[in-house]
Amino acid sequence: MTTATGDSLIARRGWRDAWAWMRWDVPTRIVLLIGAPLVWITVAGIEPWRIGLHLDLDLRDWLLTALLAIAAGLVSLAYRRWLWRPRAAPDRSALALELPFFAVLNPVAEEVFFRGAALYGLANLVGMPWAIAITSVVFGVHHALARFPVSFLVLGTLGGAMFGIATAHFHSIIPAIVMHAAADLAIFVMAGLMARRTWANDLPHGVPQSPVDRLAAPTP
Repeated sequence: MTTATGDSLIARRGWRDAWAWMRWDVPTRIVLLIGAPLVWITVAGIEPWRIGLHLDLDLRDWLLTALLAIAAGLVSLAYRRWLWRPRAAPDRSALALELPFFAVLNPVAEEVFFRGAALYGLANLVGMPWAIAITSVVFGVHHALARFPVSFLVLGTLGGAMFGIATAHFHSIIPAIVMHAAADLAIFVMAGLMARRTWANDLPHGVPQSPVDRLAAPTP
């Protein structure tokens, strides 16, 4: 279903559009990203705090984390407005699935894997700076599996670097999870809502919106 806004049409996606990719993404990619590190630390007898799985943060740390999360969200919204226009806005049924996915499941899974197991594992071999660089590039490029545009791969790499630096600074992946959640919600949820309500009028006249691609994961 589409809804007219200004001179453009912003597609509306429902729960079926979200479920079309979520039904395989959660039991495969998400389970793998969370399960592999947990199996590794269990078999190897590694204490969870050694890969940043702890909440030992003081008030100053939480305030800095909040500022970084706000910055991540604003940068993500600016990217969606100027470099990668949203094609659809979620309706209420889609939000019921997408909010918990982008606020919890996806950031927790990716940070446990990339900034937890991969970052700390590599840091023991090549040092933290190189570990941040390597995991950031792999993190950005892995989004190509879901057919995201090249600009998103670049943004993901830069975001991965910031998440890695935050992890090294706080000695915890929790701030990276919070930052990641803010970025995901801005990119995949808020951007579509803002495109439908306020951004559509600044599109060039006569430029049609792309249809929702039900095969892509996700369909922003």
